[in-house]
Amino acid sequence: MTTFALTDAERGLFGVHADRAGLRLRPTGWMQLGTGAQMAVAGAFLLLLHKLGSGRSLLVGVAAAFVVGVWGVLLYAGTVFARPDGLRVWWLGFRRIPWDRVVRFDVETRAPLWASGWPPFEVVTMTLRDGSAVTLWPARSADMPVAGATSAAAVQCGLLARYRATLPA
Repeated sequence: MTTFALTDAERGLFGVHADRAGLRLRPTGWMQLGTGAQMAVAGAFLLLLHKLGSGRSLLVGVAAAFVVGVWGVLLYAGTVFARPDGLRVWWLGFRRIPWDRVVRFDVETRAPLWASGWPPFEVVTMTLRDGSAVTLWPARSADMPVAGATSAAAVQCGLLARYRATLPA
C-alpha cells in the first residue's frame, strides 16, 4: 500500500500522520489539556521550591520531573492507529477493531463531566455492527468552527471514513 495522501485541512491538524502502514491520530484535546496541566504543575512546584528553600529543592525537582514525565506519557494515551486490517485504539490498553465490524463514524458534542463550565468537546464516535459505540479520544477537540470552517473532530471523522473507503473490499 502506498502512503495515504492527506488533504490540507488534515495536514494542518496536530497529531495526524500518514505513513506506508496507515494513519496515526494522536489526541488533540488531550494535548491542549496536557499543556495546561504541565504549566500548572510546573508553577506549583516552583512555588513549593520557593517555600521549602534550597535544602529540599533536589527532592522536589526530581518529584516535579517525575510528575511532568508521567503526564507526558498520558498525553499519548488515546492514540488511534488506522491500518488496513482495522483500528487499534490505545486507551489504557489496546483494543483492536477489524474494519468489518465498523458501521460508521459520527461527530458528537459532549460536555466533560470533570470540567463543568468548559465548552463542550466534539468527539468522534464509531458505531459497530452490534450497535455499540466506541469513542475515539484522539478526535476530541474544543476547537469550534470559525467562519464556516469545519472543526478538528469533523475533519478527523472524515479522514477515518475516507481512509476506510480506500481499503480493498
